[in-house]
Amino acid sequence: LFAEMLGNAPRLAEVLSTHPHVLDGVIDPGFAKPALAVADIVERVRGSIGHEPEHVELFLDRLRDAVRPEAFLVGARLLSGLLTPEQAGEAYAAVAEAAVRVALDESRRFFAEEHGEVAGAEMAVVAFGRLGSRDLSASSDLDLMIVYDRPADAGASDGRRPLDPVTYHIRLTQRFIAALTAPTRRGTLYEVDLRLRPDGNKSPSATQFESFRAYHDGQAETWEEMALTKARVIAGDPGLSERLKARIAEVLGRERDPKKISADMLSMRSLIAREKGDDDPWNLKLAAGGLTDLDFLAEFIVLTGSHRNPALQGTRADRVFARAAEAGVLPVAEARTLTEAFRLFDDVMQWQRFAWPDGAKGEDMPVSALTRIAAMVGLPDGRHLKAHLDETRASVRALFADIMKAMTKSAR
Repeated sequence: LFAEMLGNAPRLAEVLSTHPHVLDGVIDPGFAKPALAVADIVERVRGSIGHEPEHVELFLDRLRDAVRPEAFLVGARLLSGLLTPEQAGEAYAAVAEAAVRVALDESRRFFAEEHGEVAGAEMAVVAFGRLGSRDLSASSDLDLMIVYDRPADAGASDGRRPLDPVTYHIRLTQRFIAALTAPTRRGTLYEVDLRLRPDGNKSPSATQFESFRAYHDGQAETWEEMALTKARVIAGDPGLSERLKARIAEVLGRERDPKKISADMLSMRSLIAREKGDDDPWNLKLAAGGLTDLDFLAEFIVLTGSHRNPALQGTRADRVFARAAEAGVLPVAEARTLTEAFRLFDDVMQWQRFAWPDGAKGEDMPVSALTRIAAMVGLPDGRHLKAHLDETRASVRALFADIMKAMTKSAR
């Protein structure tokens, strides 16, 4: 396994070269039967960090030392066949969610030591994208939104350096994000993207719940509602977390004009193709007929069908297609084609991001790596793999606009 990491998994080999202690987990008896629930990972991370580290720098180093082996072991289990690519995506997401929970709790503790607390205030973290749908990869960023709420009459915090409620939560958010992203002598953990909050980079880093609620009462654009289809509350205070879940479900459950949603999505897809390109056959996210098209179709189904079928909400694209077929929203044959395409592309991309250097193209990959991925999907070599991917993308592309048009007509 160690030799295969060095030969076929450059991302794991890079971690090993700078943090060799992560290999200890491979020889642990628990390697073959991992406990991958978020609560289990949180417990292990907290055990590694210790009880309330006395200063922030020590906490940041220990958090990195605790989380990095957890993520490394996901890749090692994928490489050894103990996890399927889908299970690895769920495991990577569980590790990231655990890191977010611990980072938020400790950041709040350290911040309160200096600034106290705002009476009655609550805080929560919403995940979007691949973390929201529990389908993270080895190189995924974390798309997050930090939301807070407070009583209307809340005053300044009660610490030795009091802050007004808005400033308090903005600075606390900055501390929390730094806990995940700041480079220390132990390296970094994740890249975090906060642009999916209301008004994006034009707004404060922390969003007040009332602002979030009001924004989605008429100001949000279609692409922002598309992002909500994968939104999931992953950390924070229970009361605010439940209000956020209910609000997201309410927004997604509205009846919408399918013609407008279709037009907006097709325009957006064309813009992405112009700006980022869609002709690299190995870029399974952006290539025509690839994962972006499948995600757009799933998001279209959720936004136009959740008012009748709430079960469409809150899951990844292949499960949306399957549920849409069960509800009679999609023809069974088309749903099967889309579901199988998503699972194929997602499995291959999971291996790509795990095993291939960033920016590398398929033709630059060692034959052994391509053969390994091909064997994983039941094909003999990289040439057959590429042909199968091309054929599947062509099928998806043919269905993309046709399904939107058909569903728009049936809705009317």
